[in-house]
Amino acid sequence: MGGRMSERGTGGTNSRGTSSGSPPGGNWDRISELFQGALERPPAERDAFLLEASGTDEALLARVRRLLKAHEEAEAGDDPLSGLASGLQAGRAASLLRDVDPSRPGPATPGHPTFGPSPGDEVGRYRVLRRLGQGGMGAVYEAHDPVLDRSVALKFLPPGLDDGTRLLEEARAASALDHPCIGTVYEVGEDASGRSFIAMASYSGGTLRDRLRHGPLPVEDGVRIAVQVADALDAAHARGILHRDVKPENLLFDETGRVKVVDFGIARAAGREGRSGTTGGTVAYMSPEQVEGRPVDGRSDLWALGVVLFEMLTGERPFRGEGDRRTLLEAIREGQAPDPRALRPDLDPALATVVSRALAREPMDRYANGKSLAGALREATHPEPRLASAFSGPRGRRLALSMAAVALLLFAGGVLAARQGPRLVDARGFAGDAFAPRGEVLVMEFQAPEELTELALATREALVVDLQQSGFVRVLPRARVEETLTRMGYEGEAPVEGRLALEVAERAGAGAVLETTVARAGTRFVLSSRALEARSGEELFAVRTSSGERGLLGAVERLSREVRSRLGEAAESLAESRPLPQVTTASLEALRLYALAERDMGRDGAVAHTYLEAALEVDPGFAMAHRMLAATGINRMRFEVAVRHLQLAWEHRDRLPDRERWLVEAARASETGYEPFRAEELYERIVARFPDEFIAWANLGNTRMSWLHDPEGALVALERANELDPDALRTLPSAAMAALVLDRPAQADALMARAQGPAFQGMRTRWRVSRAFWHGDREELVVACQELLASGFPSAPQADDREVCGSMYLVEGELERAIPVLEDVLGEYVRRGSYRNLASIFQSLAVADLIQGDTARARSRFLEAAELASPDAFGEPDRYIYRSNLQIHAAFLGFHDVVERIGDRYPPLDDPDHLLGRGGEHLVRAALAVAGGDGTTALTELESAFPTGIMAMGWRTFDELLRGLAFELLEEDELAATHFRRAMNRGWASAPGLTKDRINILVAEEGLARVEARMAAWMAEQEVETGSGETAESGPAVASLSGGR
Repeated sequence: MGGRMSERGTGGTNSRGTSSGSPPGGNWDRISELFQGALERPPAERDAFLLEASGTDEALLARVRRLLKAHEEAEAGDDPLSGLASGLQAGRAASLLRDVDPSRPGPATPGHPTFGPSPGDEVGRYRVLRRLGQGGMGAVYEAHDPVLDRSVALKFLPPGLDDGTRLLEEARAASALDHPCIGTVYEVGEDASGRSFIAMASYSGGTLRDRLRHGPLPVEDGVRIAVQVADALDAAHARGILHRDVKPENLLFDETGRVKVVDFGIARAAGREGRSGTTGGTVAYMSPEQVEGRPVDGRSDLWALGVVLFEMLTGERPFRGEGDRRTLLEAIREGQAPDPRALRPDLDPALATVVSRALAREPMDRYANGKSLAGALREATHPEPRLASAFSGPRGRRLALSMAAVALLLFAGGVLAARQGPRLVDARGFAGDAFAPRGEVLVMEFQAPEELTELALATREALVVDLQQSGFVRVLPRARVEETLTRMGYEGEAPVEGRLALEVAERAGAGAVLETTVARAGTRFVLSSRALEARSGEELFAVRTSSGERGLLGAVERLSREVRSRLGEAAESLAESRPLPQVTTASLEALRLYALAERDMGRDGAVAHTYLEAALEVDPGFAMAHRMLAATGINRMRFEVAVRHLQLAWEHRDRLPDRERWLVEAARASETGYEPFRAEELYERIVARFPDEFIAWANLGNTRMSWLHDPEGALVALERANELDPDALRTLPSAAMAALVLDRPAQADALMARAQGPAFQGMRTRWRVSRAFWHGDREELVVACQELLASGFPSAPQADDREVCGSMYLVEGELERAIPVLEDVLGEYVRRGSYRNLASIFQSLAVADLIQGDTARARSRFLEAAELASPDAFGEPDRYIYRSNLQIHAAFLGFHDVVERIGDRYPPLDDPDHLLGRGGEHLVRAALAVAGGDGTTALTELESAFPTGIMAMGWRTFDELLRGLAFELLEEDELAATHFRRAMNRGWASAPGLTKDRINILVAEEGLARVEARMAAWMAEQEVETGSGETAESGPAVASLSGGR
């Protein structure tokens, strides 16, 4: 019960007699010598060597130890940013510092004492937002530049390394290079306390390491990245600057997907090498001459790029040390790089040759410069055609004559096709500096004669889909337009056109407005677009395309590409976009129906569902419609529908744009693969690439809340989703729930205050109920529930309002109100076939029986639940969740025979390694162990239930409650009390579908009362000091609501 004094002192001198706060010396050569000497020894001998070599210089010893630790963490080439709290920040942190340790984004940890500013501090003109990471070589912060209204990244060196010189050298190295693929340095400055910092551009597209975590890249992606890096290195080498640490962590991506080579922290001018034997960089990417301490030039950087290219194409590095540094060094010094085709047999031999030459052991055998390497890569993947040789000689001339004859036969058909084909009729003007990269465009509803209204709806949807392939242009979401109209005082669906469109665009922060008309000219259709500068209304450019009806999608695509080009998007980026029919549908009718579904998705999921089914009747392979149908299934708690359409969307993923394909991949990871960490990473990648993607933000929040027990991170994501689409009803309650879980009722109230207008009336009434329950206000709860149950509002998909109010009545002791309401909704569920909710009702009624002392009736409730719901009544995983919920509750109530009968009634999941299957079985066994008085076995089962960091939200309370009961059995009362309190968190219990959380509050309250009484008795006995050695008698481990044993 008592505490122990910490063995750490708070100041003074350390064990070797030197001041613990004294700064290290500035002898960098001596530090480097000791550092290298330690690296040449086995890990077990390094510290002894340092102790002897550093003598009495305690500061020197500490400094080298920090450097050594940072180097050891990074030397294997693994991503040192993998533990960063949010994957969205990985690129920003890596852009600052090669040895960041982001697994410590919070308080200081041993070996890495906190230094640098705190969030909210002013550093120069920048305001610090948060610390992204810290390691032995520095700290990284995200900050805001109020002058230019942009996000920046600040880097600080640790005390002792911070003499300003190193940061200045790094800044000079990077700022001397003006290249689109090299990270931008803004300035070097000092904060108020004299600490030097470097301000750099912030890139949110992640690192190459992020992309490599899941295996090799597509060949075209790997080559494109390598070409950009080679070009960037060529520019650096031309200025006499070597990078010396090229690796995936130092290759970032901006919002458009362009590579940014960053971290010139150990760069040096060519010919200015340090002492013989000193090296820099990460071992796995060092060239043989770098490892051996020989002079290096630009070809050493190209070697490192060769390692990176090998890794991108094969998923593995060419040289590995199996965790042993000496083996790795030996492999680099003496080994021969393997043929990449051994790991990827389908690789083109020409490309494999380029990789092998880049990894030649001797510099003279490699490419002379980055330009040569980039050229070789381009040639290997896109060789120049040699048409002359194909038609040389007699055979070639015969071939040419034959082809000419075929051409004559096809000419007539070609003329007919050309009449239908798309054409660029006219184009004038460019946006120039008036439109910024990643700027937003308000795409107005297309104007058209009445007979072409449906066609205009479909073609606008097609244009938006193609614009969304761009990383340069963003389409202003419809929800933001509607939100802006509401703020301007417009109600209903005001037509956004003319002057109003310009005002909406300016208020919403869009850079341009795109107005388009659709007209018929004979047998052809003409699409005419004008881009207007949002603030002034001046025309930036105009484009006109035309086509016959069969070529209309081609005309939309031609229009979109011309618009993107004139807004400023590079030709290289445009070339990466796929043809429009390949990423959507060739049917304009299917597109029209999809557009209608997208309009109604946030308001009425049932109507959206109908439109989508109709679109799939027209085009069964329309992958975007399958993806959205899966989303409606998830939102409406129809998981079988969701799983089926997710699978169909995945089967047709080649017809999805990148954004949609990533959404499908993330949803599959979450909803069918049950890989929440993978889902979180994919959603983070999507919002880094597409910051205004509402669906990704909403699902990121739900993943963090439902699986990762991260209400703080969930709240950030859900608030962002709500900002993007204020009319999306499902995000506000989830965000408010996260705030309540975090014990922030004022923030929850502020969130729900946004729910204005008739559409939110039901939500506001439900919030009144949840709020009263969270505060434990019985009188207000009764009044709010009476209003809700009399309102006739459609219930939330997760649970009928009667289930919610009935279970809340039960917790507040209102049995006379609770039981009739619960029995009423039970009958309704049976009539509707809503079997997934039956378990919660029967469990609630069983708790009511136990409160009234009727254990036999409580036991029979579980058997009724099993009899009413046939195993064929629902699919997986709903059936297994139903089974497990009944078994877990019956088990810790002591109804062992019921557990067995339920298990016989419903089969387990086919896959024994399924996340839910494994977790459910362990929870059932833990509950049985608790009922049998075996706390140790219960805890062992609970530790095996789910991987670290993952917990299914629906079973969270069971887990906490069982841990509390297990620790109580083991007389670990403080731990028991902690888990009982967590099980009593009314924030979680406020969610409509978490009825189990609500009713188990009663069990947790009883448990907490028992252990607190036992602790109080123990404390009283200690104070009395009777000397008898006896302790207060332990109460029962399980209370009346746990079976009355």
